[in-house]
Amino acid sequence: MKKIAILSLLILPAAAALFAAEPKAELLSEPIHRPIAADADELPRSKKTGDYFNVRSVTDESILVQFGIQRPTDAGITVRLLEGENERLSINAPGRFGRILFSGLTPETDYTVSAVYETPDPAEGLKINDLEGDDALASLTRVCRTLPSPKGELLLKAAFVSDTHISVIAKPAGRMHFISREILADVCRDAAARGCTLMINGGDVTNESLEEEFEMAKEAMTAFPGTLLMVPGNHDVVKDKEEMKKWRAAFGPTARYETVGGVQFVGLNTADGSLYKPENLDAIEKLDPEKPAVIFSHYQLVKDEILNDSRKAIDDADRCAAQLEKIASSKSVIYVGHKNVAALAMLGNVPQFNMPQTTQFPTGWLEAEIRTDGIYHHFVCSTSADRDELSRVLGGCYLGTIGYRDRRTAEIWNRFVPWPEPAEK
Repeated sequence: MKKIAILSLLILPAAAALFAAEPKAELLSEPIHRPIAADADELPRSKKTGDYFNVRSVTDESILVQFGIQRPTDAGITVRLLEGENERLSINAPGRFGRILFSGLTPETDYTVSAVYETPDPAEGLKINDLEGDDALASLTRVCRTLPSPKGELLLKAAFVSDTHISVIAKPAGRMHFISREILADVCRDAAARGCTLMINGGDVTNESLEEEFEMAKEAMTAFPGTLLMVPGNHDVVKDKEEMKKWRAAFGPTARYETVGGVQFVGLNTADGSLYKPENLDAIEKLDPEKPAVIFSHYQLVKDEILNDSRKAIDDADRCAAQLEKIASSKSVIYVGHKNVAALAMLGNVPQFNMPQTTQFPTGWLEAEIRTDGIYHHFVCSTSADRDELSRVLGGCYLGTIGYRDRRTAEIWNRFVPWPEPAEK
């Protein structure tokens, strides 16, 4: 049988490679947290869902890749790591889905990660995105570069979590809401084990703003012993503004200004799609534009050019021009929830990042090292590979929306973000 490389991530060589540690590869075959009840072989197959391979997480010394195979194959895939033209590692990944961690890599270095099907005709019946056959084989080339080594003093480690959708739903429906409480509890334990002392939640904590869901969310988050800063999303206020009483009873203020580890945190209540509220104006008024700040909201404060949704950003930007101008000229970084598609937009000098969702493919959260020179954030899987693949397959949407949802995840959700320079007065 011949081997044909079908997937590759291309990265250019760097001078730092001279000092690289010996890399190693590990197949993360066991669930990262807890397995789902069904056996992995029972995961459904869908004609709408093609094969999958992509970079999921990147740090200064590691690359995590993930794959999912819909068509029958006993051999799985072989994944190779190349530095320049030299193959450093090769590992077989049997089965229909999985994650492979390459570690001991060199910071700020480009690598090629390629996957190989061991079948007589790997192009036959292959579907990836809207491409088929040989076109699908040729389409999977990605660019991936390890992050730079951290330089600034570490102020704190934080977990940026959003759209947890704690729900009483008992059945799968394309997203993992039916086990959202368990996933959130796992994320809280994982974040604490990684040394995070602060957790930001960007809204849609609950799915239908039910009393039971608020109680479930509170119970799940007891697994995190650090500081919790949260803002509501549109799913936390499903019916009317009176439901804000449930939020305040469960989690406190709907907007806030806090200082943790010498960093300002400004949480804004945009649950109804608007920014102009007394509590938001007060929080922004307290913002010192000369000092580092993390601003978090459910809706975007500025529209990006990637998402095709008229309801992705606040609808009263004109009314809040003065407040947005203050943020735009500050030493801040913005993180938002709601749409959960990897996207970056700029509000003046200030970058705005969409956060991932814990219950929809690609399921995850951002681990952030907040330092004196900026923020290192990278993607962390929120649940096990079998659950993540189940979400992808039940969504039936790699040929539709998964290509849209996953197109920029490696680049946007794994990067160093320097603090912006405040605009001159």
